[in-house]
Amino acid sequence: GVIDFVGVNSAIYDATGSAFNILSSGDLENYRVAPFGSVGNAPNGTFLGANIPTTFNALMLHRNGPYGYSSWRQVRGNYHSLVRQMRENNTVSVIDPLTERDVTRLSAQYPGYEWSATKTTTGIFGKDKGDRIIIKQDREVLAYHEPALVKKYKPLDFVGNISGVRAEIKAPYANEKTYFSNSKLNQNLKLSEDAATAGDDVFAGFTVAGNLLINTTYSEDVYPAAINLYRSHIRQRTTYGSPFWRDLREDRNRVAPNAEVYVGTRLHTLSQSVWTLDARTDFDNTASPVITTGRANELNKGASMGVLMDEYNTVHTGYVGSEFSGSGNIFTRMNFITASVVYSRRHTLITGSTGRTYSTAFTYKSTSDLVPFSGDAPWDAGKQSGKKPFYDSYEDYVQEMRNIGKDYSILPEYRMSERMDDYVVNGVDPANDASMYSLTGALASTTSSNQNDFYKVYSHSDFMKYFGVVENDVQNNPNIDSSERRVTVRCKGLMKLLPYDGFYPASRTAQLGSLFSQSYGKNIILKPDAGGVRQRLPNASLRTIYAPMFAPGVLLNTIKSGIAVDYPVITGSLNGGGTNLITSASADNQNYYIANTVYDYRVPFESLVEPQSYIKNVAFIDNEPHPSCSIAATASWNGDGDERYRLAMHNFLAETPEFFLDNGTFTSFVSRPEA
Repeated sequence: GVIDFVGVNSAIYDATGSAFNILSSGDLENYRVAPFGSVGNAPNGTFLGANIPTTFNALMLHRNGPYGYSSWRQVRGNYHSLVRQMRENNTVSVIDPLTERDVTRLSAQYPGYEWSATKTTTGIFGKDKGDRIIIKQDREVLAYHEPALVKKYKPLDFVGNISGVRAEIKAPYANEKTYFSNSKLNQNLKLSEDAATAGDDVFAGFTVAGNLLINTTYSEDVYPAAINLYRSHIRQRTTYGSPFWRDLREDRNRVAPNAEVYVGTRLHTLSQSVWTLDARTDFDNTASPVITTGRANELNKGASMGVLMDEYNTVHTGYVGSEFSGSGNIFTRMNFITASVVYSRRHTLITGSTGRTYSTAFTYKSTSDLVPFSGDAPWDAGKQSGKKPFYDSYEDYVQEMRNIGKDYSILPEYRMSERMDDYVVNGVDPANDASMYSLTGALASTTSSNQNDFYKVYSHSDFMKYFGVVENDVQNNPNIDSSERRVTVRCKGLMKLLPYDGFYPASRTAQLGSLFSQSYGKNIILKPDAGGVRQRLPNASLRTIYAPMFAPGVLLNTIKSGIAVDYPVITGSLNGGGTNLITSASADNQNYYIANTVYDYRVPFESLVEPQSYIKNVAFIDNEPHPSCSIAATASWNGDGDERYRLAMHNFLAETPEFFLDNGTFTSFVSRPEA
């Protein structure tokens, strides 16, 4: 709070401490500024220097005013900071009955005063009680969260005949019996919950001869539990943030830790967009030299692409004449190359006609050259469709749900994809999985079923508090046949799709590339080479096996074409090993291409789901002909590894069309029978 007394205008931070009903910061120095603050940023000035008496005096003025603990403050406890905190958090505090003085003195055999018949200054605690007894137990405070409103109890419904006349009666019952939602609080306050109600009076009326009770209905809401009702972490995911989407393009950019590097005298920052299909930031205005290498930065609008569009998989050295060309150690330049999934491969042939296929609807032969190493494209599907992958924030997403479902609760989930590491790799039994359920974005430290209070907060319901009482009253009523009884459970829910990262095929392909590495990476053999690439650049060397599979490879080329395709490669099996890729260049050294007359192997579509049958022990060499992209490396997989990738790819290829395509079916082409 801020003190303004006799010309003093300074700030005192009076914290409530870690426990309720305690005003203390432990050290007078801590009252001068808020936690993690400094004297310099305290509002309206502060008490400077190390003048602790001045700080103490200011604290007393802040708490009590200039006249001490006046009667005005004593009778207006609702203004006290602790009471305001309780009211804000719907908290009720009571003294723990087990720490009351009469209880603690009894357990310690405290005798009380026993006055001697003669005047004395000793032995006043009893002549035969031995050493003086000291009660060390202080009173403790118990804090209970109580909902501001409870609407779980419904009136009792009665149907019967009164003196031969049909009657339907609704009478309050549980609402007139109950007090607080916390049973322990009721117990500690010695509150009895068996008061007579209007419902009891109706029951009594039906016991009179000539009256007949035909039916009684007792209703009660049991979920969410009353102590959780209306709390923010019950109605929404308080720690959730979409990891793959923001509306503004610049808000989707992320900079990796320690990603700033110098190229010459210019500082560059490795950055990436969280949306996998984003092109360069400020795509339309990017100057061509900036897009030539993986070291291009967000500072001069040259990077921050999504992972499926980035150049980190392909280009390690800038085009001739650019700021990134040729200078520096080759390993420094290659260090930016990663084994990753790529949707849009970069143009290493700049001749205009290479940018379009023969089947294009536009002019095939362009008269102008392409921008070297370009090839990414803005993600325009959102603009064209008027739709987005997600809301700009989770708060926008949940607003309507919050308004409608004020007394609802978010539910725990079972996501098998999140548990596969434990099931497949760590040997966890799915039938005895303590972490089976989860809730992404839930209350901090309460997001998994193996954490304390997870079930209490998100899963447990209340018991039907007075159902047994009503049942007993019915059974004891001589004017009703209680042999027929029925229990009905009704559930109401609000459903709204919340796509996680990996829901959309574009982001799932990136995850599949990661799973390939997790399942088989330890069994991929990187063969030695004269330049030491295997030892110094393992990520770059792995590109040789990723390119035919995912970059763009079989997977992404199949998605782009809509037809299951294969992928031709030159392998280490040609000519008995060594560097088997034959490259050629144009006269002006502007274009480089593969000059081999045959390809050694075509990686089939089936290799995606059965890699052990199609790419086991295949020696993949780097197939990049351009010197700004090529790496002298060979990689082969021995066929060993776990099942995570294979199971995920089976699921992806089967369920993606099932979920996203009309009727869950593909378009088919069938040729005429041969004559």
